Amino acid sequence: MLVVRILFRILNTASKLLFMLWCMFVVTMAVAQTKQRVQVKTFDLQLKPYKNLELLINNSIKVNTGERGANFVEMNESDFPIRSVQIKNEGLEPASWNFSKGILEITVRKMNYRLVPVLVLTDQQQPVVKTEITYTGVRRLKVVTNDDGRLELPLDPDEKITATDQFIIVGYKPVNLISANNSYTLIISRIRQDEIKPTVPAPEATRQSYQRALDQLDTANSLNSFYQVIRGIPMDNLREEDRRIVDGRFNTLMRAMQESLRAERPAQIYISDTSAVAEDIRLLIEQANRESQALENQRAEFEVQIGALTRKFSSGLVDLDSASRENLLNEIAVLERIIRENESRFTSNQGEFKRILDELKEKYFDISTLETRLSESETLRLQEQREFRQRIFMALGVVVLFSILIVLLIRLSARLRSQKRKLTVANNEIRMINANLESIVSKRTKMLREANAELDTFLYKASHDLRTPIASIYGLCNLADHIPKEELLDKIVGSAERMDRLLTSLNVISEINQPSDYGPINLRDTAERVLKKFTADIKRNNVQVLFSCPDVITITTYPHLLEVVIANLIDNAIFFGSLSDVAEHRLAVSIAQSGERIEITVEDNGIGIDESVRPNIFNMFFKGTEQSRGNGLGLYILSRCLRPMKGNVSVDSKTGTYSRFTVQLPPVLKS
Repeated sequence: MLVVRILFRILNTASKLLFMLWCMFVVTMAVAQTKQRVQVKTFDLQLKPYKNLELLINNSIKVNTGERGANFVEMNESDFPIRSVQIKNEGLEPASWNFSKGILEITVRKMNYRLVPVLVLTDQQQPVVKTEITYTGVRRLKVVTNDDGRLELPLDPDEKITATDQFIIVGYKPVNLISANNSYTLIISRIRQDEIKPTVPAPEATRQSYQRALDQLDTANSLNSFYQVIRGIPMDNLREEDRRIVDGRFNTLMRAMQESLRAERPAQIYISDTSAVAEDIRLLIEQANRESQALENQRAEFEVQIGALTRKFSSGLVDLDSASRENLLNEIAVLERIIRENESRFTSNQGEFKRILDELKEKYFDISTLETRLSESETLRLQEQREFRQRIFMALGVVVLFSILIVLLIRLSARLRSQKRKLTVANNEIRMINANLESIVSKRTKMLREANAELDTFLYKASHDLRTPIASIYGLCNLADHIPKEELLDKIVGSAERMDRLLTSLNVISEINQPSDYGPINLRDTAERVLKKFTADIKRNNVQVLFSCPDVITITTYPHLLEVVIANLIDNAIFFGSLSDVAEHRLAVSIAQSGERIEITVEDNGIGIDESVRPNIFNMFFKGTEQSRGNGLGLYILSRCLRPMKGNVSVDSKTGTYSRFTVQLPPVLKS
């Protein structure tokens, strides 16, 4: 309880001291926030959530809706209003979207078309770029090729490109169409002058009338409607490109009609040894129905033809001579004989079919006959088999029950042995803890005393150093009438700067215990960024900077703590280097890989560090010389930053000659 109370006192006192700085930091971050958090939801046309969609908003913001059909994304103010939404999932497109109250709702539908890529090449294998091409299919489309000679045709899902005459290019004629992997390559050649057929230009009014007819070709879905449309088109004076449009539409309708006729052909029945019996019978029934319908149709057609023949007989037999009458009578006799033979064959076939079906029914589906064939011995044998199976099942049940009991006993025994081992280990640990408890309490008490002493020093020094600039400003205000205005302002600014440096150092100390933004860092970029912050001090003190670091060297740690370490080393080197009387001040910063560690070395040719004060330079509020301008927190903060980073620092110095600080860090910080 005493330890808890002391720790509570430490946290309470530190929180009061840093409360004002934390409030300022929070307000600054809130003002700087310019992003807006937006929830993105996707629905289908029935307003049900659409899951696992890859979206691209405004051609730059990527979103995955995940398993819930919704996700959050950070968007800038410049991203509003929403300009475009793309769906990367194949076969889908956005039907609409709406943004309101921080929620972007997107309705998704299936594409009613598919984009078919076409590469257009000349017969010299050169791409045809920036050229308008007319495609005639279900619809007439006009598309322009890109810089690579490619275009995409929005076709219906079941539409196919089948012939070169579906394409029209002014000045060219299609010669070949190559299909591969749902894409096409169209080969064209330039039309020679001698191949161009001269046409008589039609009057403007006539051309306008047949242009309207050409525009109606897309609505013609049969050959009949096609001919109704082209009746108003003067084919003799038709332009070459318009003639190709008419031919392309005609060929498309012809191919559609041929495919329809092929689809209407009755399928042949094929019964094999591996086909299902029920399916075979169903096919036979369908064929019998078709043959029955065909007989009906033939009978109706035959009656129509006989009627026509009767009418001819009634009007034309009078003019026939005897030879013609005899020939005609012979042919009628032949027709009668063929009909009687067909009737005999049909009757014979029907009788044979009926006999075969009766035999099948009697042989395979007479259940009563099958039941009577079972003898009493067979029935007794089946009863004995059932009893034997029951005994076997009972024996197996008993064996399984005993097996389960044995397994449970084995598992229980193993669990008891495991618990016994755990109890033994726990008892040994308790004995070791009891044996080392006094040592642990002594170590914790020593650590607590050190923390308490450090806290007392921190509070005393912080309050003293914070009060000193305020007292200076207060005294300067009392002497305002006796000091020139410029000198007064310089002194007040200097006091404020000292207070600001102290508050900044205290803020860094508060952040060390809870570092954030863990991740990979490029050391060269970080060091160059920190050096850039000291550009003014370097120029003012005429310092020559020597920087050495490989282009690609990374470390995985806390970025803010690393920048604090490098900045404190460079700040001390510039300041104490400028106190020496050398002709040229020098600052050397080098970063390199040394074995399994990263070494950061900062060296200056300043006044150096006296050997008597080196053991204390990393203590809180310790100043190694009276010439120091700081609060004695720089190297203390550096050592505190290295603790969570698992690093260490060493010092090599010669009084009046140089000082060299070497920091060693692991390449990857393991938690």
